Amino acid sequence: MKAMIALLLAFASVSSLFVSEARAQSFIDLSGLSPYTQYKTFDTEHFHFIYADGYFDFTERAATHLEHAHEIISPLLKWSPRYKTNILVADNADAANGFTAPPLRIGIVLIATPPDVYFSTSYTEDWIKLLVFHEYTHMLNIDATTEWMEALRVMFGDVIRPNSLWPVWMLEGLAVYFETRTSKLGRGRSPYYDSILRAFKNENKLGTHDNFGITLDRIDGDDPIFPSGELPYLFGYHLWNQFAKDQSDSQMGEYSIRSSHRIPYLIEGNLENVTGKNWSDYWQSFLDESNTRLGKQIADVKAKGETTHVQITEADYSVTGGMISPDGKTIAYTEDSDDALAGLYLKDVATGKAKRVVLKAQGVGLGWTSNSRYLIYSTMVRNQTYTFYSDLFAYDTQKEKIIELTHGLRAKDPHVSPDGKQVTFTQVIKGTVFLKLGNLKFDENETPSITEIKTLYEPSKFAIIGTPRFVSNSEVAFSLQEIGKAQSDINFIHTDGSNLRAVIQDGSMNRYPYIFGDWLYFVSDRTGIENVYLTSITSINPRPVTNVITGTILPFTSPTGELYGSLMTSNGYEIVKYNSIAIPNATTAIQDSPAAIAIPTPIPEGFSSISNERFAFPSAPESIPAALTSPDLKITEAMASDYSPWGSLIPREWAPIAIANYNSISGFSILGLALGFDTTGKQEYTFTAGYDFLSKTPDASLYYTFYYFRPRITIGAYAHTNDIATDVNHANYDRNYETSLSLDYPIQWTYSSFDPRIYSYLDWNRTYNISTHAAALTTDYEYTAPFIPGLGTSLTYSNSLRSRNAFMSEEGMDIYGATEGRFNFGTPVWKYLFSWAGYYSVGATHAVLEPHLRWLGSSRITDFNHSNSEAILNGRDPSQIYDRGNVFGLNAIGFRGYTGVSLATRSTGVASADYFFPLQQIFAGSGTLPVFLQQLYGFVFGETAFIPGTVHFGDLYLPSYGGGVSMDTTLLSRVPVRFSLQVQNGTKREAPFYGDTSFFLSVEGGSLL
Repeated sequence: MKAMIALLLAFASVSSLFVSEARAQSFIDLSGLSPYTQYKTFDTEHFHFIYADGYFDFTERAATHLEHAHEIISPLLKWSPRYKTNILVADNADAANGFTAPPLRIGIVLIATPPDVYFSTSYTEDWIKLLVFHEYTHMLNIDATTEWMEALRVMFGDVIRPNSLWPVWMLEGLAVYFETRTSKLGRGRSPYYDSILRAFKNENKLGTHDNFGITLDRIDGDDPIFPSGELPYLFGYHLWNQFAKDQSDSQMGEYSIRSSHRIPYLIEGNLENVTGKNWSDYWQSFLDESNTRLGKQIADVKAKGETTHVQITEADYSVTGGMISPDGKTIAYTEDSDDALAGLYLKDVATGKAKRVVLKAQGVGLGWTSNSRYLIYSTMVRNQTYTFYSDLFAYDTQKEKIIELTHGLRAKDPHVSPDGKQVTFTQVIKGTVFLKLGNLKFDENETPSITEIKTLYEPSKFAIIGTPRFVSNSEVAFSLQEIGKAQSDINFIHTDGSNLRAVIQDGSMNRYPYIFGDWLYFVSDRTGIENVYLTSITSINPRPVTNVITGTILPFTSPTGELYGSLMTSNGYEIVKYNSIAIPNATTAIQDSPAAIAIPTPIPEGFSSISNERFAFPSAPESIPAALTSPDLKITEAMASDYSPWGSLIPREWAPIAIANYNSISGFSILGLALGFDTTGKQEYTFTAGYDFLSKTPDASLYYTFYYFRPRITIGAYAHTNDIATDVNHANYDRNYETSLSLDYPIQWTYSSFDPRIYSYLDWNRTYNISTHAAALTTDYEYTAPFIPGLGTSLTYSNSLRSRNAFMSEEGMDIYGATEGRFNFGTPVWKYLFSWAGYYSVGATHAVLEPHLRWLGSSRITDFNHSNSEAILNGRDPSQIYDRGNVFGLNAIGFRGYTGVSLATRSTGVASADYFFPLQQIFAGSGTLPVFLQQLYGFVFGETAFIPGTVHFGDLYLPSYGGGVSMDTTLLSRVPVRFSLQVQNGTKREAPFYGDTSFFLSVEGGSLL
């Protein structure tokens, strides 16, 4: 038995202390910017603004808040950027967001889309202010470089940022702390954040590993268990809040500045130097305070009579936006499960059987037609590759098909009028949410469409309208959150646009209206816990009808008046039915006087009166008074000019000596690099230059990509020295020159992508004597022909998908096809490659069967005078052996079980089937050390390589089998690393195939970007 250990350490960008060789395209692809967007620009004292044409109003408000943020936060964090910060304003997705990247001078990207009412970032008086204060905190914290780190920044360019390697909870928690400290609300005062804490406390999961509870090490990595992506924000905020209580905001700045010249990851030593404590101390103080505070809150709720309920769903992550069909047979809801892809689900009320009818991204509003046949919903869809906007669709429950109702309208959260003739919904237009109304019509085939869409209400700029619902056929209810006000109100408006009135307006966050007959349900946080309230729509006198420990949102009723809602649990929101909460049926409610109808019972004793006392946030920091009123910068659109990319193309990363290499044969060589890109993502380039001391030859390469047109155009050229040999008989070196041109046309749909690419190149290769530098004699045509042209094309398609807790794709497929012609001897040599991998959930949850087919061929077999023409079946390279899914180019494909074997042939293929199965979900680390274990899983495989029509063996099969275990981890806070141990057995043992039993330990690393 042979044993082989292959250590494949592929940390392409392990830390920003080292020169990143990742191309700028990583940023361009991440931001998803459209090459067709036209931009304007203007400057303020500390910022350079680049904004999509038509978005001046948003940018002007953001500029005011950013200059204010600099005034307030810069002194606290003890840093001011050394040059103006780039601020790029885009609007390519209906998902409120932004990101900050000081490395490479990317700066801050703001998405000019307001948060949905159920987003945590909606708990603010000004969502634009929250966004920019949050992102600018990142900028001041991450951009800081001092002492010897500053010298490295000068040497290697704008990639050096030691604070960027803080754990995510430290980065995001600091930003949430300051967004809360500088506002009236902020996420630190949100009932949503406290509802999560109470859920964990109430279910004994706060401070324990049991049942995926929350501990300090569990927030130190990428944990998909609820609250998943919100986890570092929530608990990071509370850790920094404990720091602030013990120290001060200014000491946060001291910690940040000290980190800016320290080796990253040593966060405990730095904290002890500043405070004399460690993060475990602050975590324990957070637990002690929270257990006391939350325990009292839970006891108060129980003392007043907790509303009991029956849980309807078990998604274990998030279920929102429920609606029962008028016939009472079906509950529709949006589910984002930990074990399945997010989607629109329908559940049979009688049987309890649920099914996903369509994949769905965001949107909580639903509307049934009066005959219960069609369900109107919204979801985000990819539109023309570069935008991810929300639109309305109808699901036909009879034909089980989907009908598109709007296209590119940015429409969300629909509701259908009682008579089934109208639809109301929201629409985002340049940072403001509008209330819309359209007619719902059906053709002769009963296919629905929405026509005659009109604006029902246009609020003031940047206001947030949420979850509109019909009060009657002639009136619509909706929540309205005006910019600058720390409250949300319930409003009614007539369908002709008249008679707008606020029916619930008490300074609280009142949202999610739902109408049943003459009764209005809504959710209010007036006590600090979100509960459902009820009032007559003609005699406004709201009274609570739920008293829950955690928080509930999005109420709805059955046709007979039973109350449902999304209730927070430690596993996320689940739809529940509240016991004994019902109102008279619709007929009674309409016929009788609302004042004469008793409010549903039981109402918790002592909880029936409205109280303005809020008990949920005594631990939140006090607002900085100077931060609550922004100055007026008096920016006008006349100050703006057309954006020019040329100034931003100055190199962003450079390294005079990126790689210094020594080889016992070829001696020393060095390589330097520089890269740059346009801030708007329309151009990028990489340049390298080097020198080989033995051959005394320079190396250089330049690649430039142009994004202005739909096809991406890349031109390139390089000159490299390779294959230096200094033995007595072969003291030569090769010089390889190439120019190239490629065009690719990436297309993205919502859940799939397609990328056709065509490229051409011109090669010129020579062999020289290492002593005389004269041309060496050779019979290889590749090194004697003046120029060798080539032409190639490739097609890539993927619709593979994975659920939140998966360790790999669980459905769909990946397809890759490529061909390349190399025009030698006047007759082209064509090579071609095809790869298909499918993913099928089989057996246990997250278990996946992956069949994989690959075929590589060439139009001619190799000869001694002709290089690069054969197809190679390669068992030598462990990376090719282990890596099942990757395509290795047109030169070789890997196969398993035949270590050390490499076969040249005209065509060859590999067919395999791998079965992957989960062993253990861990999602934990070791305190604050930058080591986080995610999932352990096993796999088995069967495979055979195939070479058709060989001279000596006929059709040749080389079967193998094996298996192993893998552990997915995150190291150094950012780098995904997979450890795998596997055994491979090749069954054809005789010469010249030499099948063997080999063991492989592989370590596959990812990149920070």
